Amino acid sequence: MELRYVKVGCLPIAHLLPIKLMEAETVMSFTKKQGKSSGKIDAKRRKHVLERQRFDKAYRYFEQGDYQSANEEMANLEQEGTLSLNALALWLEINYHLKNVGSYSRIAIQLAERDPGDPDRLVCAGAGCFASGMFASALVYFSRYLSVVSSGEKIDMILKEMSKLRDALSKVAAGEDIDDKSNLERLAWNEETLMWLGSGRFKEVLSLTHRHLERFPDDLRARNNRAEALFQSGRWEESLAELEIAIGNDPSNYYSVACSCRIHFLRGMTTQSDTEALRLETIVPRFPSDLTKAAEAFAFRGDDQRILAQFDRLQAEGWEEDSPKDSALLYHFAAVAAARSGDLELAKKRWKRSLQFLSSFELAKANLEDLSKPIAERSGSFYFSNSYWFDAVLVKEISNLSGIFEGADFSDHASKIVKENAKVQSLCRKHPHLETLIPAMLDRSDWMGQMTAIELGCRMDSIVVRDSLIAFLGAARGSDSLRYNTAMKLKRRGLLLAGEQTLFVGGKPTRVEIVDFKITDEPNVPPSRKPEVDRLAEQAFYALHEGNGKVAETKLRRATDLEPDAPDLWNNLAMALLMQGRTSESDEICENVSRRWPDYFFGRTAYANRLCQSRQYEKAFEILDELQHRETFHRTEFVALCKSFFVYFTGRKEKPSAKRWIGMLEQVAPDDRDLPNLRRL
Repeated sequence: MELRYVKVGCLPIAHLLPIKLMEAETVMSFTKKQGKSSGKIDAKRRKHVLERQRFDKAYRYFEQGDYQSANEEMANLEQEGTLSLNALALWLEINYHLKNVGSYSRIAIQLAERDPGDPDRLVCAGAGCFASGMFASALVYFSRYLSVVSSGEKIDMILKEMSKLRDALSKVAAGEDIDDKSNLERLAWNEETLMWLGSGRFKEVLSLTHRHLERFPDDLRARNNRAEALFQSGRWEESLAELEIAIGNDPSNYYSVACSCRIHFLRGMTTQSDTEALRLETIVPRFPSDLTKAAEAFAFRGDDQRILAQFDRLQAEGWEEDSPKDSALLYHFAAVAAARSGDLELAKKRWKRSLQFLSSFELAKANLEDLSKPIAERSGSFYFSNSYWFDAVLVKEISNLSGIFEGADFSDHASKIVKENAKVQSLCRKHPHLETLIPAMLDRSDWMGQMTAIELGCRMDSIVVRDSLIAFLGAARGSDSLRYNTAMKLKRRGLLLAGEQTLFVGGKPTRVEIVDFKITDEPNVPPSRKPEVDRLAEQAFYALHEGNGKVAETKLRRATDLEPDAPDLWNNLAMALLMQGRTSESDEICENVSRRWPDYFFGRTAYANRLCQSRQYEKAFEILDELQHRETFHRTEFVALCKSFFVYFTGRKEKPSAKRWIGMLEQVAPDDRDLPNLRRL
C-alpha cells in the first residue's frame, strides 16, 4: 500500500526553521550567561542543552539530505526522553523521505494525540495509519479531522478514502460494529498497541493494556497483546496465565491457543505445545491473522505440513487480498516449507509472491538472497532470524556475551577461555529451555541464529544439543565454512571423536578429517647471529618487500656465506631467485631446505607451494597434511599454512575447500595484506 496523503498533511519544514533558530539562540545565550563564573549548570538545563545539540545535528543531516543519519540521531534523542512537538515534526518529515511507513505512522500518532486540534497532524496520522494497515485508527483520525475542518479541498478526498477504509475494515474485523464510535476506538486502540509491540516498547504496551482491560476485561485482543508484551519482558509465566484467561473466556479463540502453543515451545515445554498444536486442528479460524499466528507457532516447531494446511486455508477462504501483511507471512512460511522439502523453484515463486503483498518484507528478501548464493555459501531456508527465537530480555543477555563469541577459539590463554565459557554456561543454566531451542535454530534459523546456537551449544553439557550439532555437520544447513568451524569447535571441546567425519561440503556429504590445533603468539626467537648477518638479513628483507630480487640475492649470498646453517636465509634466497624468474634454481634451494631442515615450517610450505605450481599435488599434500597435524602453530606459521592450502585447493579447483582455508585465515589474521587478492581468486 502506498503512502497516501503523507505529503499533503506534512508540516512544512519551513515552519521548523524559525523555531530552531529561536531555540538555538536561547540555548547559546543561556550557556554564555552561565560561563565558568556561574558554577555548574543544573542537571535539567544541561540535559536540555544536550538534547538541543542532538536535535541540531539531526537537522543538519536532514538539510544535507542524509536522512538515515538524521533518523539515527532522532532515535537516540527519543531514548533520552519525551520528544518535543518540534522534534517530532522533524522526525516525521525524515521518515517521509525514508518511506518508513511504520515509523511515520507512530510519530504522526504521537503528534496528533499531543496536539489534537491541529488538522495537519490529524490528517498525517490518518494517512500514516492507512498506509501501515491500521484501518480503524485511520478512520478515527480522519473522523477527528472532519470534526475540526468543515470545508476545504481535502474533505471530499478524505470521505472517499474513509469509505474504502470501512470496506477493508469490515473484512479484517468481521463481526465488529465499526459504525459504533466506542467500538471503533477500541479497535483503533488495539492497533496502536500492536504498533508499540512492533517497535519493542513493551512497557507502554503493558501500561496501555492494563488500563484498557480495566474497562473492557473481555477484550481478547487486548489480553493477547498483553500476553505478548509480558513474554517479551521475560515474564513468560504471567504471559501464559493471561492466555489461559483468554482461552477460558473463549475456548475457540484460535489466536490465543496459537500464541500459547508458540510460547510453550519456546520455553521448552514441548508436551504442552504438542497438545495445543492438536487443539488448533479442531478450532475454526475466523480471521487471516488466526492463520498467521498458528503458522508462526508451527514454524518454530518445524511442523511444515501444518503450515501448508494454514496456507491452503488462506486460499480456500479467499482471504489473500483481505490482509496483505498476513498473506505475505503465510506465503513466506509456505515458501520455507517448500524449500525444506527440496522444491526450491516453488519456494522462490512463493517468496516473490510474498513480496508482492509486502515489498519491504525482510525475511522473504533474505531468503531469496541466500538462495542466489553458491551452494557452499548458503545458510539454507529459514522461517525466522536470530532474535525471533528469544524474548527481548534474553536477547539482551546474549548480546552482552557477543564478545565472548569472537576469536576465543584460536587463543592460547586457557584461563581466559575457561572464564568466558563459565559465563555462557551460567546463562544456559539460567535458561534451560535453550536445550530445546538450539536444535530448532540449527534446523530453521538464519546464519546468525545458527552461529548463536553453535556458540551456546558447544558450551552446554547436553547430549541432545551435542547430537544436534554433530547432525548439523552433515546436513545441508549453514555454509561449508560454518560447518567446518563448528566441527573444529566440537573437537576442541572434546565433543567429537578423532578421525574423519561426514561433513556436507559443496552440496554433498563428504568424509573430512578434522584437525585440532592451537595458535600462539609467543616470540619465535632464532639463535643468536653475528651482527653482520643480522644487518644483511634485514637489508634483504626490505629488498624483497620492495620486489628487488637482485639486491636481495646479493645480500643473502653474503649472509649464507657467513652463516650457512640458517634455513630462513636460504628460504629467502629462494624467494629472491624466484622474483628474478630463476625458477629451477629457486626450486632446488626449496627442496634442499625442506630436506636438510624438516622442522623448518616456512621452508616446508614454500616447497609445497613450488610443487603445486608444477602440478605435483600429491607430493604437496603429503607435506601440508603432515604440517596441519601439528598441535601448536605460531600465528605466522598458521598464516603460511592457510595460504599454502589455498594454493593447493585452488589448483585442484576445489573452491569450497579453498574458501574454508581463507575463512580460517580471516579469523587468525584479518588484516593480512594478501587477503584482498586471495578473495578475488
